Amino acid sequence: GGVLDLQGATLIWDDPKPYIFYGVVFIDHGTFIIKEGTRIHFWGGLTKTSDSNGNVLFYNDGRLIIGADASFKVVGTKERPVIFEGVRLEQEFKNTSGQWSGIFFDRGSKGNLIEYAEIKNNLIGLYCDSMVDCKILNTKIYNNSLYGVYASSAALQITNCLFYNQGLSSINIETGGTYAINYCSLVNLGNTEPALYLSNSRCIDFPFCETVYEYPLHAMFQNCVITGS
Repeated sequence: GGVLDLQGATLIWDDPKPYIFYGVVFIDHGTFIIKEGTRIHFWGGLTKTSDSNGNVLFYNDGRLIIGADASFKVVGTKERPVIFEGVRLEQEFKNTSGQWSGIFFDRGSKGNLIEYAEIKNNLIGLYCDSMVDCKILNTKIYNNSLYGVYASSAALQITNCLFYNQGLSSINIETGGTYAINYCSLVNLGNTEPALYLSNSRCIDFPFCETVYEYPLHAMFQNCVITGS
């Protein structure tokens, strides 16, 4: 865990041997590029936190955070995608969700690209805070305990992606933003949540909702399959 200040430089990961993130890693002030065929593993240690109501929660903290002044570019290929997963490679953990926390884009991060990747077995596949822009292409996001993509006031283009086996929604959009989603499948089976959730607002103090944030929502879906139980 810790902060990695790239100081305006570009960091490239392309080693044929796997990389492992421990704890929470925050990358800022530069560009982080992951090349085709690279395997990224997250060591998610059990961490204690509290929600807004004071309830104690435990979660796996393996998390990559892309800072406001950083860009993240994952450039896999169809033949050699980039794999993001936990460290447990035994067969019984192959489809176990919640093994690590996810990839988080801090508010304002620009110029992000994820192409031909698999992001699996975590809490939230991709978390995109306000004013984040990201293109997500030809990517599989699955076996997530919570959401495949969670976005708030972000600008996302999601094309030819597959979402399945989420604990909650495949794509959850709150507090508006701009979204163009094409040729995607959101297959939300086995839970009672919507495959797709869209809102121009977010209630801070649910269920009282005395504080509500609002922002315009523009969302275009074309040639998508959205289904669930």
